[in-house]
Amino acid sequence: MRHFIRILVTITAISTNLSATLASVKSLGMAAAVVANPMDSLVIAYNPAGITWVGNRIDVGFTPVYSVGKATITGNTFPFADINKTYSNHLKWVFNPEGGFTYKVCDWLSLGAAVYNEKELHTDYDEPLAILGTSDVGAQFIQEVVAPTIAFNLGWGQSVGISLDWTIQRLKATGLEGLAHPLLPIEFTTDPDKVTNNHYNYSQGWGVKFGYLGCFRYFSVGASYKPKTKMAKFSQYKGFIAEEGSIDVPPMYRVGIAFYPLCGVTVAADFQYIEYSRIPALNNPFVPNIFTYLLGSADGAGFDWSDQRFWRFGINWDINCDWSVRAGYRTANVPFDKPDGNVLTLDTTVDFVVVGGSWRCLDGAEISAFVGHGFNRKISGELPPFPTFGGKTTIEQNRTAIGVAFGWCY
Repeated sequence: MRHFIRILVTITAISTNLSATLASVKSLGMAAAVVANPMDSLVIAYNPAGITWVGNRIDVGFTPVYSVGKATITGNTFPFADINKTYSNHLKWVFNPEGGFTYKVCDWLSLGAAVYNEKELHTDYDEPLAILGTSDVGAQFIQEVVAPTIAFNLGWGQSVGISLDWTIQRLKATGLEGLAHPLLPIEFTTDPDKVTNNHYNYSQGWGVKFGYLGCFRYFSVGASYKPKTKMAKFSQYKGFIAEEGSIDVPPMYRVGIAFYPLCGVTVAADFQYIEYSRIPALNNPFVPNIFTYLLGSADGAGFDWSDQRFWRFGINWDINCDWSVRAGYRTANVPFDKPDGNVLTLDTTVDFVVVGGSWRCLDGAEISAFVGHGFNRKISGELPPFPTFGGKTTIEQNRTAIGVAFGWCY
């Protein structure tokens, strides 16, 4: 099982957090505003009830993403090295494959499954940051979902669905020797051997996602809810991550509405809410907890993340039976307001614009594509004077994505 998990995460998880959930090239063409507007089998990632609308489908896709991110430190007085410079994230291109299928068993029952990316954070500075450690600093966190799904058509345009989400996580941290074995006589961690440079560590857990979809004459509405998913602990990083290496999947809520103002035209809007405040490893403050509690303890330093809200808006126009075009915009709040530990995440990009389209090239077959750009956003904050010797840190990132997918209605 362990080897299967590693293979699965490796082939599906090299991606970037374009829309919190990065799934469905076709849906991403309208900023993934699809909770009430299912477009393909990967609607499972957003609303499992939607598979009753898409019929029998197979979808596969691929999304390369180009990221530019960096951290800049100024005014620091660290006596052992000059750290006042810009550190660039050298991981530019990352990739995200996806896949799903649906099957309509009868008028009232549909089945499906999907594999997609739920969350990814990835930095590789290719050099040490002296106040943290002596080796190249960086971190990888990947969260993938395999979701078998069942949905029921209740009649009168109403449907409900549930997916059983098998979540697989992978974590790696490097360059944090200063937290494990500090130069100053200060104890930072519960387990110095489980802080950094311990290669990839895997975790898994089972959760569920519930969905509802209702179609009315001129509009449709949808909603989904994913409770908190308990995950196995990262044993190789239990001296770094709070609660002995525990990063559970936070609760997520989605609601959406879609209108049909003209023949062939759909206008949709979605809202998503993620409760990061329920996950101590993410929500715990970095400062002052790094000085008042040991890393790896229940109150150990985290990434200071608060709850995050996403708004998505999209439009789709079916020009004729062969061509469709779409566009969208997504915005959100940055889940943190201090750089601190987020030098390891660089997750600052929250505003995206996208355009996409589909070509139905053969009977039952279509090719979809989208292009999206996430605008640069900076977050700045002060370093504490002790023991990091003060100064100012600024982190920033922007992203560009190009996705291509093939879908077949059988």
